[in-house]
Amino acid sequence: MPNVTITVKAIAAPKGRGPGAVKGTESETWYQYWPDKITFNKGTTYDVAYTEGEYNNRPQFTVTKATPKVMAAAPAKSNGHSTADERGGVPPHVSNWVAHAIQAGLIKTPAQLCSWAQWSYQAGVGMMQRPATMPPQQPVHAGGAEDDGWPGHQP
Repeated sequence: MPNVTITVKAIAAPKGRGPGAVKGTESETWYQYWPDKITFNKGTTYDVAYTEGEYNNRPQFTVTKATPKVMAAAPAKSNGHSTADERGGVPPHVSNWVAHAIQAGLIKTPAQLCSWAQWSYQAGVGMMQRPATMPPQQPVHAGGAEDDGWPGHQP
């Protein structure tokens, strides 16, 4: 009994009580199957066992067994909250902050780039550590022209 691995590209529903048919992405061959015994899902890869026959002077392939092929799990992707990238390099927040500074026109030379990267790294490390004491709470302003505490910020 021949075997083949197919990734389902198309499924033809059975007409009445007859068989259905399935075609893989690998060739234009249709394989007939009995839906009460075997089910297929589009896009899934199967190891298929089939029989060969002939119908109206044309080859006919009937699926006798279909087993979904288990693919290796994809490596976990970073959620952006790690302290370093997968190579053990620069934490993601450093490149984000530097990129935003470049877009804002704050970085124009390689020396400025180095300074921003170092500052971003140190600031990120500082944020990951729990402070020894909490800073005093600042009063919340209801609006107006008061200083909001941000250097260079004009309300």
